Amino acid sequence: MDWLKVMISEHSLILQTSNLLKVLAGKLESSRQVPEGFWKELGIVLDDFEAKLHHAKEEMVLFPKLKELHLQGDGELVEEFVKEHAEAKLLSRKIQEGSNEERLNALRQDSDLMLRHVRRENSFFSQAQTVLSDSEKQELFEGFQELEKKAFGSLGVLKGFSERVKALSEKASAL
Repeated sequence: MDWLKVMISEHSLILQTSNLLKVLAGKLESSRQVPEGFWKELGIVLDDFEAKLHHAKEEMVLFPKLKELHLQGDGELVEEFVKEHAEAKLLSRKIQEGSNEERLNALRQDSDLMLRHVRRENSFFSQAQTVLSDSEKQELFEGFQELEKKAFGSLGVLKGFSERVKALSEKASAL
């Protein structure tokens, strides 16, 4: 697997999470009660998967390498992506700890942010793929593996997060 496939796979899970947030917003809009434990489970996905794994791979491994390539507009884009990661983290806090009204607003905002963010990154990353050498691509992939192993003690955690999102989506639909 190469670095771009890793990012695309993780972005696919982020889009599934975005859909989950939309479902939850709909539940709150229709005055359905969402158990507090559900927000904690969702927080694990938002904090551990997005922040500790995906955003960390981008900010600690990928973005520094892409800045070295001096792609047109890359500095500004990377800064925007990092700001969006910080915004997502704040929205995650509101989703986990806020009132239902705060949660509703944060769910909508985070869902929209995820969708927009992933589309822009996928385009930028595809452009970067065309200028990276094979050794640079391998270096990125190995950096991703090293970070994942350090953060979670093993490789292949995406499958576990994917199963969590699927289970949360099923629970949300049943509310």
